[in-house]
Amino acid sequence: MTEIIIEGVRADVYESIETKFTYQIDDIKSFGTRNTSFSKTIKLPATPKNKALFGFVERTDIANEYTPSQANIGDNFNPAVSAKCLIICDHVQIFKGVIRILEVVTINDFTEYECSVFGELGGFMSAIANKYLTDLDFSAYDTQWTASNISTSWNTIGGSGVYFGLGNYGNVKSGSLDWDYKAFRPALYLREYLEKMATASGYSVDISDLTAITEFNKMVIPHNEDNVYLQTNIPLQRASNANQTHAIYYLLPLSSDVVFQTAVHMNSFTANGGKTEFTYTGTPTLNGEFECGINYTCNGYSISSGYNPSFRIAIYKNGSVIGYSSDVFFDIVQFSGTIYFNFTTTLSTSDVIKFKIELGASGYTGMAQFFVDVKTGSYIGFITPQIVSVPAIYNDQLSINNCIPKNIKQTEFFTSILKMLNCYVVEDKYVEKKIKITPYPDFYYPLQTANDWTNLVDRNNEIRIKPMSELNARFFNYLYDVDTDYLNE
Repeated sequence: MTEIIIEGVRADVYESIETKFTYQIDDIKSFGTRNTSFSKTIKLPATPKNKALFGFVERTDIANEYTPSQANIGDNFNPAVSAKCLIICDHVQIFKGVIRILEVVTINDFTEYECSVFGELGGFMSAIANKYLTDLDFSAYDTQWTASNISTSWNTIGGSGVYFGLGNYGNVKSGSLDWDYKAFRPALYLREYLEKMATASGYSVDISDLTAITEFNKMVIPHNEDNVYLQTNIPLQRASNANQTHAIYYLLPLSSDVVFQTAVHMNSFTANGGKTEFTYTGTPTLNGEFECGINYTCNGYSISSGYNPSFRIAIYKNGSVIGYSSDVFFDIVQFSGTIYFNFTTTLSTSDVIKFKIELGASGYTGMAQFFVDVKTGSYIGFITPQIVSVPAIYNDQLSINNCIPKNIKQTEFFTSILKMLNCYVVEDKYVEKKIKITPYPDFYYPLQTANDWTNLVDRNNEIRIKPMSELNARFFNYLYDVDTDYLNE
């Protein structure tokens, strides 16, 4: 006896209903090449019960208002939306998935529904079909790139969290134990990817058979780029770490370069040897504004009575002035303060930026000599609404989402893992939208209850024994496919 349960309601079926399900071992072993277990077309009679069940979909003079939160049957039936379905044969559940009406066929006064049912694995594959690993959200694992966090991650191996593994990214010296911190890149455990992919697509996954394997809990997906990058809109930020004295003489005006010595971020700029010029080395043209804060202390000498000299900060691009700060007027012997200013500009590749302290714009007729000391804590920055990738440095807050391997589809990743670990994937018989990933030995477990046919022989046919000589023997070397990411190259 075959029963079809739709959204919890038993449908009327023909006594001779055929449910020839295609459910082969390849459906679960070669998961990526097939959608899911499926049936051939199932025909259901348009009995009064089935008509009500399908909301009288065959009638063109009525329409149902569909509410997603309610069961997709009766007055709420929408033929464009799948309905939950179970198929039970002789009191044994053989299928769990969804049913759809393909066509309503009416001949004279006889009507029947042509339906097809699809298992939940197909829904899972559809849910991740056009998504990449980078669509997964691991922002909860964002962490600082520090020696402490690197070493701490080695003591928490258990299949979850961030692991800083040692990889030869060009930062490992042969025969040396002194490794650069950039050789330790953030990686996520394989278990995290499998669980996150399922959750993000509205499914759950049972990998208990995998997590029982110690080696599985140690598997990580390594960072595979030449550098760890940040996505930021601040491609330049530096701070001075030493006081600088700049002498300004009226009637003999001199300008003096501001030195920015301590790197907070250099990002898309390269500094000259004196740390006074910054060359933009990025490829995109950036529109934005320079942000500057100069801490200063002034000392004046030989200032003529009645005169009020001033100084200012000038921004140079490719040797020409593109902007000035406001003038700071010198009217007492000594004083301190901070100049803040912003200036909008466009930066193209190879543009050279310089900051100078120079005499203010006001005109004087008297004599003036004074000194401006640029103090520790001064900074410059270039702010742009454009998001750019810049190399991360020590102590940076790393975005783990930006450390995920790029351009890898979730379907390709998922199926490659199944093949690598020789796993089968099946639908949970009872829990909706739950899939179970099981290694080959566990899929056929318990073996002790199976019938061992190893030594059984069908003697009704001829028996041929063909020994393999040493000439036919071969060595097999199993390798991963060659890829084109940074580590492979």
